[in-house]
Amino acid sequence: MTAANLLLSHQSSKKQSGSWSPLLPGMRADCQQPEIRISQDSPCFSGNCRRTVLPAVTASGMMTWGVCGTGQDCFLAASCIIGQCCWHHCDGAGGCGVSLEKAHAIVIRQADFSESSRVITFFSREFGRFSALAKGAKRLKGPFDAALDLLSEGRIVFIRRPAGVLNLLTEARLTTRFQPQQPGVSDGLLRMYAGCYVAELLNGLTEDFDAAPEIFDLATALLQGLSTPECHVSALIIHFEMSLLQLIGLLPDLSSCSVCGGSIEPAGRFVHWVSQGGLLCQDCRKEEYSGTSVSAGAVEILRRLTGGTTDLAGRVRLTPAQAEECHRLAVSAISHVLGRRPQTLRYLQFSSNH
Repeated sequence: MTAANLLLSHQSSKKQSGSWSPLLPGMRADCQQPEIRISQDSPCFSGNCRRTVLPAVTASGMMTWGVCGTGQDCFLAASCIIGQCCWHHCDGAGGCGVSLEKAHAIVIRQADFSESSRVITFFSREFGRFSALAKGAKRLKGPFDAALDLLSEGRIVFIRRPAGVLNLLTEARLTTRFQPQQPGVSDGLLRMYAGCYVAELLNGLTEDFDAAPEIFDLATALLQGLSTPECHVSALIIHFEMSLLQLIGLLPDLSSCSVCGGSIEPAGRFVHWVSQGGLLCQDCRKEEYSGTSVSAGAVEILRRLTGGTTDLAGRVRLTPAQAEECHRLAVSAISHVLGRRPQTLRYLQFSSNH
């Protein structure tokens, strides 16, 4: 029997017996959650079945279900829009847990999956970092248009699968496009590289499904600053580096010497003790304490850029020497956490105009 015949037979038998209902147990009758839209060749939503399904939507318009080639009835039903929650039930498999989620996210990585699909890594306000399969994303007239361009910000809907199973992207709508190259901007390429550097740090310094709305807000503000011609790139990047380290709890202690506890003197020079996450004064500095030399002036700049807003940081103009010194300390701390130097660093060259 074909999938279409199975579908019609199932609907007919349910209606004749009087047990057919457009809502599954536990669903709210007033739920406005949009249904999942599946195509003729979509895989069965059952975790145990890989056959294709015939899509159908109930009269309520709130549920999508299909009958796969094995005769299993596979339901994906919304339960409450307020909590943005859904649940999945497959009669043939005995119940397989996935959920339909909505998120406000930034695209931070793309990887080819097949001739027409990509795996997209997002950083979202609601869920932090996660990856999802975007079917048809490589097609010229794909279902997602420009919403999946690198560093684009948008609203997405995805099916969250159990750990170890790739999530499935079902909808993406562009809200803000990253525009580093604009008329009258001489450092557009540098701003583009800076955005890629931000994406690399978000991908490397965060964990899957670890929600961090403060980091998301920091990243979106930084990308907006990079798209603003009046903002200075070097101060923005250093502000992002130090603020990100602060938010993940790995910001170096810039208030005093890590050994003797002495205060930071305005005319002194210090060493960034990378392994201990702090500074060493000249009296406590020893050969075995390897680190990056930094002046008290650079320490003060780092403090101000860490504590200030992104908008304020974008108006700070640093000399090339100041930018290099501050950036070097931030990069040493980041590289220690990552276990390597970020790959996009080689493209970031700050000058007096940046």
